[in-house]
Parts: sequence; C-alpha cells; structure tokens
Amino acid sequence: MSELSKAEAREILLRKIREELTHDMAVTIREFETKLDEEKEKISQKNSINCYWKKQQQTMWQMQQYLLSIYLMMK
Repeated sequence: MSELSKAEAREILLRKIREELTHDMAVTIREFETKLDEEKEKISQKNSINCYWKKQQQTMWQMQQYLLSIYLMMK
C-alpha cells in the first residue's frame, strides 16, 4: 500500500474543498433566486393592484365629468 505524497494529499484536500464550496455556492444561489422570484411576484401583484386602482380612479373621474356635464346642461 503506497502512501500519498504531501502534494497528492494537498491536491485531494483542495479538490474536496472546491467541491464543497461549489455545492454551497449553488445552494446559496438557488436560495437567492427563490427569494428573488418571490419578491418579483410581490412586486407584480402590487403593480396589478395599482393598475386596477388607477383604472378605477380614471373611471370615477370620467363619471364625475359626465355627471358635471349633465348638471351644467340642466342649468
């Protein structure tokens, strides 16, 4: 049975560390992407709600203008 040289042992240790770091980085990136997707969904929902309310406000303004014109015509 042959023993590993100092350089071989160092190379094996470095390879294992690289593999662990690569895995940890991949997990961290996946977690970040998941959080980013959740935040994008929240923003999208807020934008949808804001668009809805903006449309409602516009409709109310148009209704007010219409009613005002009828009122002015009746004077």
